[in-house]
Amino acid sequence: MAETLKQTVLSALDREALKSLISAFEIAGVDQRSYDSMRSAIDATVDTSELLEQLYKPELQTACEYLKLSNAGNKAALIERLLAAPAIIENAPSTNGEERMSNDDAEAPHEKKTGTKRAKSAAKSKSNGNGANLGFEAKLWLAADKLRNNMDAAEYKHVVLGLIFLKYISDAFAELYDLLAAGQGDYEDADPEDQDEYKAENVFWVPPEARWQHLQDNAKQPTIGKLIDDAMAAIERDNPRLKGVLPQQYARRRSTSSDSAS
Repeated sequence: MAETLKQTVLSALDREALKSLISAFEIAGVDQRSYDSMRSAIDATVDTSELLEQLYKPELQTACEYLKLSNAGNKAALIERLLAAPAIIENAPSTNGEERMSNDDAEAPHEKKTGTKRAKSAAKSKSNGNGANLGFEAKLWLAADKLRNNMDAAEYKHVVLGLIFLKYISDAFAELYDLLAAGQGDYEDADPEDQDEYKAENVFWVPPEARWQHLQDNAKQPTIGKLIDDAMAAIERDNPRLKGVLPQQYARRRSTSSDSAS
């Protein structure tokens, strides 16, 4: 069966990916209970280059696999490879993303092949490294003792837990960043500054201004409280799931916050 490149890419996606695209492109009046209706609506509304730009790296990798293309490289390389494919696919695969999900025991497309190996690699690293032992407990408890004398219990809890969470996601981010930067095995040609790499591994993206090393380097500055607040805001900005969750009141606790970040 012959299809356009865009139709074939859409066929590589599962139902949830199509729903996400319907929302992203603000396509109204689509029956989201129907896989074919969503696929047709996107096909009629969005051009190929816009579609590819909107996809996450794991989805682009799935599309490449679907077309029997290499799934190596960063997002830009994957898009370039797909755009170089024939405009008409003469022998398009007969199953779509939804049917493959059912045939593979509902395994998500981006969890196959390379995605699975990379996820397992990251999980193995976390079980042996920072994920199991944050390595900063002593300093946090010293900071907690100082904070406890300066605020009520409810506020104290949020301040300390906020710093613990910041350190935890920073460690997980730094661990994956190092793997991506090394570029070996499943991470060959990976870009450590590509947010999609972290989404693929279910790791929160930490922007440069929020990274623990940056805060630690500025721990003795009088503005450290504001830097921590800005870090929390930046993490929320780049990770919508955390919107409105992280505390941002460290600027008014400048002296104690300085001890906590150092």
